[in-house]
Amino acid sequence: MTEENQPQALDAEQLTRQFLKHQQVLFAYIRTLVVNRHQAEDVLQETAVTLIRRAHEFGPIYSFWSLAREIARRQALALLQKEARKPHILPADVIAAIDTEFSSVVKQEHWGRVYLQKCLEKLPDLWQRMIRLRYWMHQSQAQIAKELGRSTKMVSVTLTRARARLANCVLRQHTVGETL
Repeated sequence: MTEENQPQALDAEQLTRQFLKHQQVLFAYIRTLVVNRHQAEDVLQETAVTLIRRAHEFGPIYSFWSLAREIARRQALALLQKEARKPHILPADVIAAIDTEFSSVVKQEHWGRVYLQKCLEKLPDLWQRMIRLRYWMHQSQAQIAKELGRSTKMVSVTLTRARARLANCVLRQHTVGETL
C-alpha cells in the first residue's frame, strides 16, 4: 500500500522524520512559487515549524506530502502577498499544475523504493546480506569481508555486481512496467 492509503497519526518526531525525507522536493516546490532563494528558505523553515507545532491538530494523515505541500503553498502565498513590491503571484491553475507535477515526483520516488526493495529480494542471499551490511549498517568492505569470512576483493566485486543488477532491475521495472 502507498503512503496515501495508510492513514496514521504522526507525532512531532515522526513528522520531523517525514519532513526531512521530503525536504529537498518540498524546497524545490517552494522555489517554484517563491523565486528568491532566501525567501524560499524562510518558507521552508516556517513550513517545518508549522508542521511540528501543530502536529497534535492533524489527526490521521493520509499523505504527508499533501499536508506539507499545502502548508508550504499557503506560507509561500502569504509571503508573496505581504511583499511591498507585490511580485507576480501565479494564477491558481498554474499552482494546481505545479502541485500535480510535484505530487508525481513524490510518487515516483516512493515507487523507486518499492522497486528497489523488490529487486533486492531477487538477489542471492549473500548479495542481499552484503548490500544490507554496506548500505544499511554502513560497514566498510573490509568489515564485511571479515564478518563473512571472505576476501575484500570478493566483497568489492560482489557489491559492484549487485549494484549493477539492482540498477538494471529497477530501470527495467520503471521503463517497461515489469510486474513486481
